[in-house]
Amino acid sequence: MCSFPKDFQNEQQVSLLLDFIHTIGHLLNKAVVLTPENGADFPLFRFDPETKKET
Repeated sequence: MCSFPKDFQNEQQVSLLLDFIHTIGHLLNKAVVLTPENGADFPLFRFDPETKKET
């Protein structure tokens, strides 16, 4: 899993974001990639619902 800041509020926000990414991936049955704005070449997180793999 990705390395994120460890304070409680950020941990909760990251958990909600990852749940959202998983939900979108499952609903669309497509990989979902999180990137910085205007940074498609620099993925921060990727979830593939077919393999259930997170990178």
